[in-house]
Amino acid sequence: MKSSNDATGRSEGAPAALAELIQGAWRQERFLRRLAALYGRLQRQANARNVQCMGGGCCCRFDLAGHRLYVSTGELAMLALAAPPYPQRSAKMRCPYQQGPRCLARERRPLGCRLFFCRSEPGQSQQQYERYHRLIRRLHDRAGLEYRYLELTSALLRLSETQGPPASGPADSGGTSPRNSPAPVV
Repeated sequence: MKSSNDATGRSEGAPAALAELIQGAWRQERFLRRLAALYGRLQRQANARNVQCMGGGCCCRFDLAGHRLYVSTGELAMLALAAPPYPQRSAKMRCPYQQGPRCLARERRPLGCRLFFCRSEPGQSQQQYERYHRLIRRLHDRAGLEYRYLELTSALLRLSETQGPPASGPADSGGTSPRNSPAPVV
């Protein structure tokens, strides 16, 4: 399979290599808990600003919205804790976790989904994104997790090309795991 480049210009590699990275992230329970806590902090800030999604999922149709969603290795691992219910949508540049106007991965959705609001003040979301992205990158470094910045739909397509993970999926440490479904994507 021909490999593509991620946003850093590095080769993303074969689907199996990406699946190994994701499985490695799943074994990093502390990383996943910290990422979930960071997501929670960001959500509280968004709630305080009283921003709401009024677009009904328009931004999730990347082909029509004219943008792409990029995620880190860890964000992809968090999202992929549950298989996308509509995997074929990735090939059409659409979010495979969207059902009508609803996000079926709301608690696990990546940073870009949490900060993109069609009707928000210009620049404010960008500044917050950059700040939180640095924190996410720091989490990768602390966990020793390889950092990649990947376009979501192509990464999910590559993951769908691999064999499944061990039946147990991510490690569970007494109910503290951020996952809400035992059916991972890889």
